Amino acid sequence: MSDKYRFSGNIFYPYSSKADFDAAGTWPKSGVDVDLNTYLTFIQPPPYGKLLGTDKKGAPCWIDIPPLTREQLITQAKYEKSRRLDEINTFINDRQWPGKAVLGRLTDDEKELYGKALDYLDELSALDPQDIPDNWPEFEGFNNVA
Repeated sequence: MSDKYRFSGNIFYPYSSKADFDAAGTWPKSGVDVDLNTYLTFIQPPPYGKLLGTDKKGAPCWIDIPPLTREQLITQAKYEKSRRLDEINTFINDRQWPGKAVLGRLTDDEKELYGKALDYLDELSALDPQDIPDNWPEFEGFNNVA
C-alpha cells in the first residue's frame, strides 16, 4: 500500500496508482497530499453524527451531518405514511377480515380489533406528509394478536 495519497472531492487517490488514473484521465487536478495515517483515520466509519468532509485547506476532516431539508423531511414522511398504510392493510388482509365481515364470520373480539384497525387506517389516510408529523399515530392492536 502506498503511503502517500491525494485527497480531492472526498476521495483518496493512492499515488501508487497514479499512472492508471492518469491514463484514464481521472487523476484530480487539485487536492492535498496526505500520509498513510491520515488515510487510515478517514477511511474508518465516521463518529456518530459526522461525515467525511474537507477543511478550509482541503484536507480531510469530520464534519457535522447537516440537518435534513424540508423536502427531505417531506419525502421521509411520505415514505413513513406509505409504510404504515401497507403495514395495517397487510395486518387486516392477512386475517381476512373484509371477507369474514361480509359473511358475518367475525368474532366479537375480531370485530372490535377490526374497527380499531379501520380507525387507525382512517387516521393515517388523513395525514398530510407536507405537515411532517412529529408523532405518528400508533395501532396498539399489533401487540394484541399473535
